[in-house]
Amino acid sequence: VITNFTMVDPRMLAVLFGVVGLVRATPPTDFRFSNTHGDGMVLQVPGMIWGWGTPDQTVVINISAPSIAGEPLLQTKVSSDGVWRQLVPAHTEYSGLTEFTITAVSGGQTTALTSVLFGRVVLCSGQSNIATVTVPKALNGTAEVAAAPSFTHVRLFKVAQDANDSKLDDFAVAPETPWGAPTLTNIVSFSATCFFVARDLYTDLGGEVAVGVVQSASGGTAVRNWAPIEALAKCPQPYNSPDRYGTHPYEHAVLYNAMIHPLTTGPTSISFVIWDQAESDSFPQTPLGYYGCQTTFHVDSWRRAFGQPTLPWLFVHLQPYTGSGPCCLPDLRAMQLQALALPAVGFASAVDLGDPSSPLGNVHFQNKQVVSQRLVAVALQLAFDRPRTTDGYGAWPPPAFLTQSVQSTGSKFEVAVTLAAEAPFSLMFGATVDILNQTSAICPATVDPGNCSGFEVLTSDGVWHPATAKISGASVLLSAKATVIDTVGSRKLAVSALSVATTPYAVGSRYAWNAWPLATLFAANKDGSPGLPILPWQQALTMAAPSA
Repeated sequence: VITNFTMVDPRMLAVLFGVVGLVRATPPTDFRFSNTHGDGMVLQVPGMIWGWGTPDQTVVINISAPSIAGEPLLQTKVSSDGVWRQLVPAHTEYSGLTEFTITAVSGGQTTALTSVLFGRVVLCSGQSNIATVTVPKALNGTAEVAAAPSFTHVRLFKVAQDANDSKLDDFAVAPETPWGAPTLTNIVSFSATCFFVARDLYTDLGGEVAVGVVQSASGGTAVRNWAPIEALAKCPQPYNSPDRYGTHPYEHAVLYNAMIHPLTTGPTSISFVIWDQAESDSFPQTPLGYYGCQTTFHVDSWRRAFGQPTLPWLFVHLQPYTGSGPCCLPDLRAMQLQALALPAVGFASAVDLGDPSSPLGNVHFQNKQVVSQRLVAVALQLAFDRPRTTDGYGAWPPPAFLTQSVQSTGSKFEVAVTLAAEAPFSLMFGATVDILNQTSAICPATVDPGNCSGFEVLTSDGVWHPATAKISGASVLLSAKATVIDTVGSRKLAVSALSVATTPYAVGSRYAWNAWPLATLFAANKDGSPGLPILPWQQALTMAAPSA
């Protein structure tokens, strides 16, 4: 018998979960669970179940399993707007992989959810690297599809494409993938990243905790489509024109309203958010600085809506691709990192996962397994309070630029860059090799060399020079020889800097600062293999010219 439930006054639920300002639809006449629920779902507790009914009617909820005799110990009422909610507290009976039936009765009507697992829920959202790269389109897709049905305690839910000018309290369109375990049928249209994260999390939790993943994503969309209107008011909006912006199919907040907000009516209890989006905000017409501002308020607004002020938020740091060229992507990657100013925000870098021959276009890299493993490693630290390790993908965050010193001798320049991290680390050179044995250390033949760069040194004449690098403890020593670049038609000629009147001197450095980063610097794993890639940097110093 399930005991020790705590009765919760429905009037207190909005206070407990911070639910304010919901836009109500016309209450339905039938008694039912929310469309966000379903047979085979995963419910994270403590967490809310909710649905629709006749205002002021009592709702009695019974939670049972074949081996557990449930009792009608949960009771609530339908509110005046037709919504009923009930908090399901944590309980020892819900710690295994037992399937439960949740039955709700009100006004002589009965509705039930069957095959419900209690476990962890992940919300997975973004644009086309979530929505378009499905499991069969990922690296080794055929084998991944065949293996997916064996993960019966991983449950999938895919929100259907929809948009609305007003916040919806429930999904207006039936889910594209209703709640259920992976099958050979539903896995072929499910996001590779979302499934791999859920699968790897389930595995890393010892196969003892069910994991549900909600996919809510749409290709070609911008951050402003996914942020509620009140979050958009926090940043200057360059897109107030009624005209459609570029190729973006949706306008302000409409995807949040239809595809995210229904999950907050209860709200859904979730462990963390996976966010993979930014490409549609990288076009040259997107003002510099806009994404950095908007993404911060975007994170905060979702946390408020779900009533979880420190809900862990994990984003994918953009992969190499050539769509926007060197003008925009390095700055956009830097703006993504501004979200780290908020608590419980992490990232998985994809700067070494370029896929120049992807059949989906080089913006859609196929190696979702590696980025998913990195995301789960961060999730274990932020959402599960697992200790940071220095093995495998656990050493997060990776070392980052701390400081630099420069020295110039004639036309030869040296820059010593010191990196720092929260945990002990060692550096190594390496490369990630894609499915066609193309390495992240070499500019692919199909990519314009102007889009590729690795280590570079900046000189006082404003020229960036390719540099060689050597590791020394926590530092990287860069060496370069000054050149003056003169472009004649499509030819680039390198001339010794000594031929100009004033010899330049070194004033800074950068690494992997281009549309297609040549990622060769990694934090080493214990086994000597490359671990997490070092983040790109671009740093300049203001200094006087060296004395003659």
